[in-house]
Amino acid sequence: METRIKDVVSSLGTGFDDLRMIRINGMGGGGKTTLARVVFDQISFQFKGKSFVENVREVSNASLFGLKSLQKQVLRDVLNDKGIRVSSVYDGKHMIKRMVHDKRVLVVLDDVDNVDQLEELVGDPNWYAFGRDIPIQGYDNLTREVVRYASGLLLTLRVLSSFLCGRNELEWIDAVKRLQMIPLTETLKKLELSYIGLEEDYKEIFLDVACILKGRTKEVTIKVLESCGFHARNGLRVLEQKSLITISNYNLCVGMHDHIEEMGRNIVRRMYSDKPYKHSRLWISDESKIYWLTICPEIPKALRYLDLKHYPFSSLPKTFQADNLITLEMVDCKILQLWEGGERK
Repeated sequence: METRIKDVVSSLGTGFDDLRMIRINGMGGGGKTTLARVVFDQISFQFKGKSFVENVREVSNASLFGLKSLQKQVLRDVLNDKGIRVSSVYDGKHMIKRMVHDKRVLVVLDDVDNVDQLEELVGDPNWYAFGRDIPIQGYDNLTREVVRYASGLLLTLRVLSSFLCGRNELEWIDAVKRLQMIPLTETLKKLELSYIGLEEDYKEIFLDVACILKGRTKEVTIKVLESCGFHARNGLRVLEQKSLITISNYNLCVGMHDHIEEMGRNIVRRMYSDKPYKHSRLWISDESKIYWLTICPEIPKALRYLDLKHYPFSSLPKTFQADNLITLEMVDCKILQLWEGGERK
């Protein structure tokens, strides 16, 4: 036990002023709680505030108010103020960050089984790539590059901070160059959880926006989606509520964060990763050159929405059979008559 105690104390590096977090893991009954308690008792006198929180898993899962009660315990212990109240988990998380961040404190969380418990009770030090609020001298420009890449998406900033924390300047430079060429896989995977939770129709609407309709006005987007049989207004509302799209107050255009757009397009690519000619949506003009792609000589009878913007010919093919057509856009096209010699529709 003495050797294990020395190892833990050494890892904590109590003589330093930076942020330290260590994990003690192992099988149940292996003495983890006992070890943590002994270390806590030995070194807690070196800190202005201290808290030993037991049974985190059991308490946080027991009720909706479990995490809130644990947050209250941390704040009351560390600040030595039994009158502190916490109105919500969100409020508690920010109270801990605001009231504890400038103090030298020791917090032990016993029996944590979910990273959310950790973040709600002590925050995630990797939110800050340097383990503190401001960059280390010499990293200012690199930090700006990372923030610019994240484009305000908090999840991306968190993933990047976790990835870059503890790395040297050369590793930062290499990482920034890589980000400019390759999407951050971990971010895309986490963003995809929001997509997975959607109903099937809303998934299709999301993919249509990501691949084709981003930047269109809300009304045009609704027309296109409704012509395909979707409940577009409800679908866009759900996507906006989940922060997967935005609707501009200025011009009512449908917007989407670049990383969310890339996530959606990756989903389409993965469906037939080795058969691009089977992709359900095409958004890159060069993809018209892929092998096995065939252009139908006739306009499909099932077509519901047809945009003929800048169409260069004076009429549509004789075989045009628009039995299911709902919307026809004809802005700046050269058409003089819809069909030539065909049956009038």
